This record gives sequence, C-alpha cells and structure tokens, in this order.
Amino acid sequence: MLRMAGEVADGVHVHPLGEPGYLARHVVQNIAAGAERSGRNTSDIAVIVPVMTIVGDTDEERDKERELVRASLSFYASTPNYAFILDEAGFEGTTARIRERQKAGDFKG
Repeated sequence: MLRMAGEVADGVHVHPLGEPGYLARHVVQNIAAGAERSGRNTSDIAVIVPVMTIVGDTDEERDKERELVRASLSFYASTPNYAFILDEAGFEGTTARIRERQKAGDFKG
C-alpha cells in the first residue's frame, strides 16, 4: 500500500504506533520506491504521522492523560498485525504478552 501511495497518492496517514525506526525501514523506503516507479518526487507526497501526547497543567491532569495514552498504545500493540513493529523496535513478544493479559481480563496490566 505504501508503494502504491508513493506512486499515485497525494499523501499517507501513518498509524500512530509507527515509531521512528518503522518509519525509516518501511514507510519512507516504500513511498520512495512507489514514487520512483512513477517518476514522482517524494517531496510531493505528504507523510502524516499522528503523535500521542500527554498534556496537562497539573500532575493529576498529566497522570490521567498518561493512562489514556497507555490504554490506546496497549490496544494497538495487542493487534497481531502490528506485532512486527514492536518486535523490530526491540520489544519482541510484547504483543503476545499484552494479549495474554487481555484474555485474562487484566486490562490495566
């Protein structure tokens, strides 16, 4: 899909689980390959990478935001299709561990 986007699309919206190494190893390379195939310049293709942030004026507000981000990341990280992103980033087996806890009903864990 990324190669096709590089070939024909105006831009790509990357999944927020995509860490910098994933972007370098997969996203940028594949977009460039598609762009080259159609004679396009990669600078003509917008790459949008959403970032999860933790903001607040107080420790309490930031703690609440941190838990929301933690829940979102663990939800995404539990998806088997995204396991390779964590594995390549040095967190091998994280997806399986999160799924085990979810199956046990330990969502906070």
